[in-house]
Amino acid sequence: MCSGLEIVPIDALDIKKMKDLRRFAQAANVANTLNGGMARPKATFSKEEDHYHITLRVAGTAEDAFKIEIINQALYIFLFVGHAGMDAEAFKYPIEVVPIPSDVDFHNISAYFEQHTLNVVMPFNELANGYRQGIEIMR
Repeated sequence: MCSGLEIVPIDALDIKKMKDLRRFAQAANVANTLNGGMARPKATFSKEEDHYHITLRVAGTAEDAFKIEIINQALYIFLFVGHAGMDAEAFKYPIEVVPIPSDVDFHNISAYFEQHTLNVVMPFNELANGYRQGIEIMR
């Protein structure tokens, strides 16, 4: 037996521990295997002339199952898992996290669907053309 590992019967766990265990399992992607699996997204990233372009495709997923958020310096693409009637916010699963480069105009990021594919456009800001400024040295 491994030291430091305590085996506890499931009926001895309280509800809070069970919820924490479930959250941990979801985060570790264990729940997907136990629940029959989940389609993995096929994502591509490209740099175009005036923007970055992300395409994301998840087989068998409806357009309204996606949500995109900017959290700090990252773009999160979530997929809602569950069934109708469930609180969607409680069951959103992050399928892609993209760091937002400093040359992106994050106020103008947009997304659209085309041929069962989610497209995210991250346009460049003025820093994309380069930035140069002299700094005065105080003496």
